[in-house]
Amino acid sequence: MGARLYSLGIIAAAMFMAIFQQPVIAQSKPVNPVNADKNEPFLTFIPPRNAAEIKRLIDLSDQEKKKAAENERTALDQRVVIAAKIEEKKQAIAANKEKQKAAKQEKKDSDAMLLATQGKALAREKDMLERRASLRDAEIILARTKSELANLKGQALDMERQLSLTRAEQTGSTLNGVEQARYARRVLDTEKVALEALKRVAQKESDVANASKKVIDKQISMLEAQQAIYGGK
Repeated sequence: MGARLYSLGIIAAAMFMAIFQQPVIAQSKPVNPVNADKNEPFLTFIPPRNAAEIKRLIDLSDQEKKKAAENERTALDQRVVIAAKIEEKKQAIAANKEKQKAAKQEKKDSDAMLLATQGKALAREKDMLERRASLRDAEIILARTKSELANLKGQALDMERQLSLTRAEQTGSTLNGVEQARYARRVLDTEKVALEALKRVAQKESDVANASKKVIDKQISMLEAQQAIYGGK
């Protein structure tokens, strides 16, 4: 009986020691959320690209800017020519009205009818020229907006190139923890500036889309005028 009680006492003591030691064992491997976060990389919003690809895109934006400048010059030259033609039509319409007035006064009905027909044709031609001038104005705005977009693209790509260089400095350096943190801050700051540049590009792309829509509206307007001419209206 005494031996049995002694055995039970040993078991109880062992259970007590197990319960007592359990929190000590749990605390021997603490979870450090700060260290865990350090193992997780920062989110990268601008994926790395090699220098050759960035340069290719910069060259492409330069070409787009030159093309937009050429389109603007062409539209401006055509706009000047059209403006002169509109003035000629205005003078021709004014002269036609005077002739119609004279023909009516002289009771020359056939001449008056012919002049009236010619007057309508002149009015249609003037309307066509005015629509063409409006189209050229829209094309000028579109070309200028595309030039601005190309310029913003170049700026954004240049910032991306700087970001790439900053990332390379951080990756290839053998600095201590404090200096590495400073480099990391530079990377984050540079990426923020690059993202802001991309935001300006996106906003300007919206402007280009609106300007393109206006050009198409003007083209439709000209097409409707042509339909009216061939429809005998």
